[in-house]
Amino acid sequence: MKAIDLKIDELLEFRPQEGKFFLKGARSLIFNADAIGTLRKDLIHNLGYERAKGFLLRYGWQLGYNDGESLKDNFNWDSEEESLIAGSVLFTYKGFAKAENDVVTVDRDKKIFLKKGRFVNSFEAEQHLRIFGVSDHPVCWMLSGYASGYGSAFLGEKVYFLETKCEGKGDSVCEFEGRTLSDWGERIVPELPFYEDSSIKEELDNAYKRIQEQNKRLERSLTIHEELYQLVLRGECLSGITETISRISNGDILLFDTNLKLLAHTSGLNITATEEVKYVLKQHFAHILSPHIKPDIKSVNHLLPLEIPVYVNELKFNCFVLPIIAGDHILGFVSALYKGSSEILQESRILLQRAADIYAVEMMRQNQRFDIEHQFRADFIDSLFSQKYSNIESVVAWGERLGHNILAPHYVIAMEIDFDQTNIVSSERKLLKRKEIIEVTNKWLSEQYSSVICVEVKEKIVVLIPALTSKDYIRNIAQKMSERLSYLRCNISFGIGSMVTKVEDYYQSYVQACKALKVIKSFNKKDRILFYDDLGSMSLLLDVEVTTSLVEFMNQKLKPILDYDTKNNSDLLTTFEQYLSTENIHKAASVTNLSLSGLKYRLNKLKDFGYNLNSPDELFELQLAVRIYNIVK
Repeated sequence: MKAIDLKIDELLEFRPQEGKFFLKGARSLIFNADAIGTLRKDLIHNLGYERAKGFLLRYGWQLGYNDGESLKDNFNWDSEEESLIAGSVLFTYKGFAKAENDVVTVDRDKKIFLKKGRFVNSFEAEQHLRIFGVSDHPVCWMLSGYASGYGSAFLGEKVYFLETKCEGKGDSVCEFEGRTLSDWGERIVPELPFYEDSSIKEELDNAYKRIQEQNKRLERSLTIHEELYQLVLRGECLSGITETISRISNGDILLFDTNLKLLAHTSGLNITATEEVKYVLKQHFAHILSPHIKPDIKSVNHLLPLEIPVYVNELKFNCFVLPIIAGDHILGFVSALYKGSSEILQESRILLQRAADIYAVEMMRQNQRFDIEHQFRADFIDSLFSQKYSNIESVVAWGERLGHNILAPHYVIAMEIDFDQTNIVSSERKLLKRKEIIEVTNKWLSEQYSSVICVEVKEKIVVLIPALTSKDYIRNIAQKMSERLSYLRCNISFGIGSMVTKVEDYYQSYVQACKALKVIKSFNKKDRILFYDDLGSMSLLLDVEVTTSLVEFMNQKLKPILDYDTKNNSDLLTTFEQYLSTENIHKAASVTNLSLSGLKYRLNKLKDFGYNLNSPDELFELQLAVRIYNIVK
């Protein structure tokens, strides 16, 4: 006989005159699902969650075991698989749920048992959601117990079913998996006590032990919390807090901001582990951490805390992730790595939740301190540039209180930010990015120089940097800053004014730096670092709003030469530039490493283009066009 041939009307026997109802010879009862839901509610309220779970699991197990014995003894099945699947059919007829099987692998003689599938329309999940709402754990206890009991009756030894997904905890479907005790291994151990009946006395003794253990954990928790808060009160930095949390939790700790930039981590942490955690976070939070939107707290709280496996050099780690939240702002994420595949202890979870609060306090404190210090520096720069000070001595003293000697030579750097137009960035996100640029620039430059000021002035970021080294070194510093900030996905231009040697010249240097920025933007220069001094006499022309006309003038004057160089892959323009700078054919030949006849040949080629090299006006216009070309390129 096949399981599909099992008919409910052949199984039922009604004896209304006797007040009896039989299912294949066994007296049975019909209950309302809501009444079972009420029983479930009362059991949980009066016995507690775990004891109620055990009661309903064992009740379901007995129902399934009785049905398994009945079907095994009363029908001649075509195969072992049909005998096992018949339990799913009867289970469905009884209205518990619709059982759908994906994998059925059985062999009674070899004690092989594996069954995977789904509970569709579980009455138990439906009742739990109606009464309690969404749970943290699977709730189809009677159904799992029934499947375990039926499987045990079928195989002749203990079989256990686990619910791997459940609608009662927010999953889209209830999924189950059944195996023998030996096949489950350690995974089934936490479930075994629920199948064992225990007396109230034993339960009270166990409860007393749990209370004692809970008190010990509470005392330890209070001690740990006090230690963590003392870190903040003492002004411990993020690295110090991280090391303490790592020691207490016995895990490796990583602290990220909302751009997943690593702020602090356990000392000696494997770099590969750091990159793996960052990769996993990007995969899970890509939609939350989009650069053009503000992270949504509801979305983050829905996903976190998150427990995910991470593999580092084939070793498995459990990664636990929590958000760091202050008010309605997400400041970052704290991640803890634990070796092995065992579940993270509840005590460690609570510790990390407290750690997230500590991080939030310290990060807010650092932000406030930075804002205050930045305002002091911004006020100082405003007075310095506008010369709103009673005398030079007072502004020098002000600078010294901030740790800066403005009497020493300085460069003024103006930084302008152009956000990537492929990503629409909100005004709030722009402000946050500008603040982050100032923070990162300040921190990095402070490691290179003992005295640096970095503030925002009129939507530009201004840096006062000591002129202790060559311009090439300053250019290199700007280039490294740009590389360091590249993760923010915005273009940063650097205009650098003339070296300042007198206090009253700082503003003039700032104006020059802004003019250099204007040249970068007007000519769309690929090189986004420009010293004002490199403009030379061209700076006089660039003060006038005629940049478009200048480019048109350059193209008109140099077009024949540029077209010739492009077509012939030659460098006639460089030869001509050397000739113009020396104004002597013999010197030009020496500088360009050309023979005199070779240089004359090239100059004659210029005459063929219509240039009059004997005209002072013509030569001046050509020199001007070449200078514009060098700026534009």
